Amino acid sequence: EKKKIFWFRFNFDFFKNFFLKDVIDKEINPILLLCFDSRITFFFSKKRKKFLLLWVKNLKKFLEKNKQTLLCINGHPEKIIPKLASNFFCDEIYFPTESNYHWKKTKKKKKKN
Repeated sequence: EKKKIFWFRFNFDFFKNFFLKDVIDKEINPILLLCFDSRITFFFSKKRKKFLLLWVKNLKKFLEKNKQTLLCINGHPEKIIPKLASNFFCDEIYFPTESNYHWKKTKKKKKKN
């Protein structure tokens, strides 16, 4: 059976996160991925970074209770995801369509260069 990658972005309200609910409700063994992309986290204040680390810690605990594991990797998702997909023979990648201020800011910065 091929694996599926579920790529988490920074939706901090994970108890109301429908994407997360779908992951847990489906009877599959997915790869749950969170990429710490420096192009986005660069814009975070110290307080926000601290909050993010606490959020990840709580998310990991929550997922462990549901017999899931969160894979956290530092790097650019566009490089990490294809390698994971190839290594684990993944045929599907899921991600939430969320609007993120920092993501948009990063895209604008790239367009200027």
